[in-house]
Amino acid sequence: MLRWILLGLSLVCLVVALTTKSAFALGIVMLVGLVAVCGFIFSLLSDRVSSVLRPETSMASSEHLAALAARSKTRQDARPNPAAPALNPPESPTQAP
Repeated sequence: MLRWILLGLSLVCLVVALTTKSAFALGIVMLVGLVAVCGFIFSLLSDRVSSVLRPETSMASSEHLAALAARSKTRQDARPNPAAPALNPPESPTQAP
């Protein structure tokens, strides 16, 4: 609901800014309109982020993450390390005739 109030306030400020003849009122109205537009955008972003955010109950605990990291490390240590292939194999010497 606040999102639509901010959008309406920004539109009203735009109309007042276009029709006013006072420089002071123009500055105040433009400032309020800018704050209202920023609030409207932040409320849209907040709703977007919260719609794709996973709930706290589906996230892994720090103990579980530590156990997964330890298990991954033990698997890496147990895996044989293949010898790296030579990048530039030595060339056989050629004999000059």
